[in-house]
Amino acid sequence: MIERPRTLLLQSFTLLSSSSSALSSSSSSSSSSISNDLFIIGAGQMRTGTTSLKFALQLLYNQSCYHMYDIIYHYQESHIQKWINLFNMNKKFINIEKIHWNDIFNECRFAVDYPTCVFYKELMKIYPNAKVILTVRDADSWVSSCRATTASDMVMTKHTTFTENIIYRLRGLKSLPILHDNMYTKAFGPNYDQMTDDELRDAFIKWNQEIIDYVPKDRLLIFDPKDGWTPLCEFLNIPIPENVPFPHLNKRVDLRNRLLKYRFLAQFLNFSLMISFLWFVHYIITS
Repeated sequence: MIERPRTLLLQSFTLLSSSSSALSSSSSSSSSSISNDLFIIGAGQMRTGTTSLKFALQLLYNQSCYHMYDIIYHYQESHIQKWINLFNMNKKFINIEKIHWNDIFNECRFAVDYPTCVFYKELMKIYPNAKVILTVRDADSWVSSCRATTASDMVMTKHTTFTENIIYRLRGLKSLPILHDNMYTKAFGPNYDQMTDDELRDAFIKWNQEIIDYVPKDRLLIFDPKDGWTPLCEFLNIPIPENVPFPHLNKRVDLRNRLLKYRFLAQFLNFSLMISFLWFVHYIITS
């Protein structure tokens, strides 16, 4: 059984439960005004509060928001393969039509984080009425957070070990390293795994500036989740929730602990396989 991030789920459940009555009227009116097309495109990089934004949008509209979290803990290999197919089409300059995007996002009216963010330009053309939210944070703080989690050698690598691949398979994520490679290559270039901290910082600043330059101002919100509900609700033209705290989820320490758990499991499997092999050799020699 896949162990889900318990803290994150408990926090989100508490937020959803506590806000159900406070947001019932505004959520109903807001959700009814949204068509079946994608309404929000999250262009912000990983570790910029995308999980917090995901749950904030779900609280506001009572509708699902697509996130890398959903791929790993819900859709798993079925959606990983769909995304890999889209990356392959993109590399071959094959037009990705709306039917392909709808097949992935399905009932979700909002999509943030990877892999969505690296396709923000394509999605803006497919969904011309969609708004774009660029989640941001201090660049040095971002590098530090990424190096401890999603841009560490536990994730941002082109070389996974035999036992790591076994664990990915057991988790229902056998092709996740391939998806990671496609995502990071499109975002940072083919040498993403060799970037220094300074290069990663510069890439982050460049990423944000390109979005600011590309997206029309009336479609773009530059959003620091530390600012809470006010700028988000003003941008979306909906009421600010009363007595509902803005969700601040997926803290660095929680994500790093989950990644370290899988790293430890891979190392334990490596050790077990080595001991088993040595025992087998000893048995053959002495028998």
